[in-house]
Amino acid sequence: MYPVGTLNWALELHEHGIVPGLFYSDSEQENHFLTAREWQHFFSVTNRTIITMNARHFRDKNFLQWAQKYKPKYIEIQNGASAKDEDHIGKRPDDLIILKLLKSFAKLYIKDIVFYGGQFSNEVKNLMDAVNVKNSRAAGSNTTHSIEESIRYAKENFNLPIIASGGIYTKNDHVNALAIGADCVLLGSVFAMSTESNLSNNAKQLVLTKQNKDIKQLGPDHRNGLSLGGLDNNDDNNLTKNLNSLSQHGNNGVVYVGKGIDTITSILPIREIVKIFN
Repeated sequence: MYPVGTLNWALELHEHGIVPGLFYSDSEQENHFLTAREWQHFFSVTNRTIITMNARHFRDKNFLQWAQKYKPKYIEIQNGASAKDEDHIGKRPDDLIILKLLKSFAKLYIKDIVFYGGQFSNEVKNLMDAVNVKNSRAAGSNTTHSIEESIRYAKENFNLPIIASGGIYTKNDHVNALAIGADCVLLGSVFAMSTESNLSNNAKQLVLTKQNKDIKQLGPDHRNGLSLGGLDNNDDNNLTKNLNSLSQHGNNGVVYVGKGIDTITSILPIREIVKIFN
């Protein structure tokens, strides 16, 4: 979806035995990113979290210093960046050095491999602990691959554990993903719609009042989502301004959602959502 986790959100997930996923950002101005004090508090409790960043942050010295300071247990690298001309992971000379540094304290996996899997060198693949595959039901997805096709692609191209993400909304979705070859699943929209997330109320209500048939392909990259009000046309391919507008302020913008939103009928606390999957 996009970063909606707060400190309390992450700690609540941890309390229920779920590994929370948090986006790394060098910005503290946007209220869906943790501040330096909040990061310090979180890591004083646990390092059991999935830290996600794109290719740009992956290569940023501030991120590397931050990662070495806190040593998160899992690091997810999105195989893409904010700019179209940004090289994918493994394409720059220093990428292997960075991967080896991160590997010294964290488990590593790459997200969005369906389009770029064939580009990875064996050296990069050998440093990965798992791969995360999305599918056409995922929030913000622009692929036509089904979850079965995505998992099969990962099995054919990587000899690694597979994390399935996208379209996992119910216990049956979870069981089905494991049955067709995933080793574990990643949940996005379900927990983004929790009481504890700081997604704006307007964005949550938009999701509650819409169905799968209302999802549109938004922006230049044709990503699955919903829109509200007037949009800012001066935006990047990921529609970052429009995403931030709706997620933070709730007036206008877009929200990326998966094609399983019909099953989300109310905003529940995390403890109640967890029961659905038990």
